[in-house]
Amino acid sequence: MARHRDGVTIITVSVSELNEVIEELSLRTDPESIQEFISERIRLVLERTKFALACEQWGKRYKDESRVRSVMQKLVKAGWADELDSIPRAAVMDITRPPTKLPRSSKAWVTMESNLTAIVSKKRAEDQLTARERTMRAVVDQCLTTFSGLFPRYAEFADDEEVKRLLADEKMTIPELHATLVGHAPQIRERWDKEARAKIDALLPWARQDTSVSEHADSELAMKSMVFCSLCHCILQYPEFLVHRCTAASDDLVSQPSACWNKTFMEVVYQVIIACGKDPKTTRVDDMDSSDARLFCACCALQMPGVLTVLSWRDAVAHPYTVPHKSKLTDFTMQGITWRRVSPEDCVAVKPLEDNMAQKNKDQREVGAGWHCVICARWKPLSLSSIGNHVRFQHSPLWRAAGLTNLEAQRIYSYFAPSMEEVSTGGGVFLVSSDLTEGDIAAQFPKVNQALQYGRAAFTQSLKASPGSWNDEFLVNNMLRSG
Repeated sequence: MARHRDGVTIITVSVSELNEVIEELSLRTDPESIQEFISERIRLVLERTKFALACEQWGKRYKDESRVRSVMQKLVKAGWADELDSIPRAAVMDITRPPTKLPRSSKAWVTMESNLTAIVSKKRAEDQLTARERTMRAVVDQCLTTFSGLFPRYAEFADDEEVKRLLADEKMTIPELHATLVGHAPQIRERWDKEARAKIDALLPWARQDTSVSEHADSELAMKSMVFCSLCHCILQYPEFLVHRCTAASDDLVSQPSACWNKTFMEVVYQVIIACGKDPKTTRVDDMDSSDARLFCACCALQMPGVLTVLSWRDAVAHPYTVPHKSKLTDFTMQGITWRRVSPEDCVAVKPLEDNMAQKNKDQREVGAGWHCVICARWKPLSLSSIGNHVRFQHSPLWRAAGLTNLEAQRIYSYFAPSMEEVSTGGGVFLVSSDLTEGDIAAQFPKVNQALQYGRAAFTQSLKASPGSWNDEFLVNNMLRSG
């Protein structure tokens, strides 16, 4: 047996074994034989010492491992079995690995048990959070189908105060959480819609001057029916702008794109509605769409003498962002300066031209890369057929669960919001003074000449052309005729 005293290892032997060694040594008389006997005894003592120390160390390790197993069994009985099974073995070994010097101190055992409890507690919290997040995502996916894609995304949904409270309620089971979130979904969507619209309200030209409320719902008011995204450079209609996510953003957790909504655009819409003879604070979208009022761009009229660029109100709000004005410092927010009314008779004259343009735009829409996926929100704009394939293959569980056909899903889960680079460079249709010849048009205004060929422009005797230089005074005297 090995013992230790003052740092020295002492090996104990029985008296009978010692007597045997003395007796055997006494029988040897030859010095060489005696030396050989002593060397052999030293070797045996060293081996026994080594073996004794190994046994002692093994005993200490065995006791240590037994106690570690007891600690682990204690955690299992306390209900941490699943967490212990799922934690990487290396992580557990880092905590339970025996120190170089055994046995461990009482403090070391307390620390080890505390660290094990902490790691399984953390694992349980992470598992619960993962399960709750998975449940929340499932609810959002379900609601995306229920509300045809017009529903908050994961980050926005999780940011709702009620959702935060429910996710933090550890007493609520996963089935209870799912049922509760589904029950709160309509109210959460309503709050999400209101928050987005509150940000639009802050962009309105009268936001700080007038607190009166329109008699029409937000979704009906023309002023609040569209926004312009400065990053994506596109105009978005309601309700699609609720789910728009900027393609330039790199983080999926970007919840609201409102910081990129352009305030100047809202002022342009304001001036366009006024120029059409309507009140921006009360005029509805359908009132504007059904209105026969048409505008022309005074700046374009100065640049193209004898030609009016005639615009519907929707074309007018996009016109400042098209190629002719993209690099110019024209201020389209000044009342009565850039927008002028087209006469009633000319409004009638442009109807066939607008019908031709509408058909051409419809054809271009289907092949143009301006279609977005409602579900993905930040999916790169594609053609209509490409978006249809995307919805078909990437989101089939959603539309199949809703009982939709592939074509119905394509219509519901896609929307058109082209970049302004995709919009016709001229915008609107053209009325050309009969004083100009086709040769004049071809030589001076290639864009208008092309519009003539495609049925988007027509000659009229109601406009005059000046043989001399064009200036604002001539424009006012000869071309600006209020409707």
